[in-house]
Amino acid sequence: TAMPFANKLFLVIDVGGVSIKCAVMSGSGEIISKESFLTPPTYIEFIRLLQSRIALNPVDAVQIALPGIYDKEKDCTVFIANIPYLQGKKIVQDLHT
Repeated sequence: TAMPFANKLFLVIDVGGVSIKCAVMSGSGEIISKESFLTPPTYIEFIRLLQSRIALNPVDAVQIALPGIYDKEKDCTVFIANIPYLQGKKIVQDLHT
């Protein structure tokens, strides 16, 4: 059986209170590249860091894991204990600005 995402590339971003880890992965789960950064001290630096990683990695989709609760209906974070500046932010929208 063919895997529907086998020929796709994904940028996977894991946001933590201390560091942000990024990896480009194939649809079959192979890690092509990875890097890690300290979590920035401000929201604008956070958005700029993510924008730079997205711009440098031509992928089919981006997945962001956050250490808290994201309200899909409101399209914003509602609780992120370890990174207070992310509270109530529309991260996906802000990444496009």
